[in-house]
Amino acid sequence: VGPTLAWAETFSTPDGFDSEACLADAARFGLQYSVGRAEDLDEAAGNEERVKLLQGWAAQTEPSAPDNGPLVVKNLGSVYEMPKVQTCKEVVRYLVDVFAVCGTLFDDRDEELFEDDFVTRNELRLCPIP
Repeated sequence: VGPTLAWAETFSTPDGFDSEACLADAARFGLQYSVGRAEDLDEAAGNEERVKLLQGWAAQTEPSAPDNGPLVVKNLGSVYEMPKVQTCKEVVRYLVDVFAVCGTLFDDRDEELFEDDFVTRNELRLCPIP
């Protein structure tokens, strides 16, 4: 059973929606915290929209969960293989240190990833910074 409307409503407070607590509790559904997800929950029109976001994220974590292979980062026709790391900050640091490339990371759904986002895919895309 994934996130439900009744579950999401438990994070509504007099001051608004507590996206931090919601994402912390959502770990039981296989979701990991990220600033981007917290912002998406804060900007959602209501709990129904939040549940749709959470259910979508939960559905995407299972089939694409990283295995023991290398992380692949694609960048304008180049492909960089690197060891698995925990966060996107570590990915960017490795790319700069080893390959002398930097940019903004995106996942397989073309969603921008931020430094504190956890790496939950085997393949990422790098958009170079001009």
